[in-house]
Amino acid sequence: MFIVGIIFLIAATVFVMENRDPVTVHFLGWAYSVSLGVALLVAAVAGAVLIYFSSIIKQAQLRAQVRSAEARARDLERQQRQTASEEEVTRS
Repeated sequence: MFIVGIIFLIAATVFVMENRDPVTVHFLGWAYSVSLGVALLVAAVAGAVLIYFSSIIKQAQLRAQVRSAEARARDLERQQRQTASEEEVTRS
């Protein structure tokens, strides 16, 4: 994974260096003058961070559902064992 990170860092650096044209970015009433490469890189990183945090929230929800399903399965197995043992007692 470290090598993939290094490759990505090199590619991002090359991208920023090749896209040095200045652009004005308007956001929430502010205006920034920054190079095109930096602006696009910041936008990509911001999008990645948003996706990362939304996936963490979804994982937490899915883990809660799994725990609930496992608890329900344990309850059903317990009920099944009780029913089986009660049937054995009535047969005897």
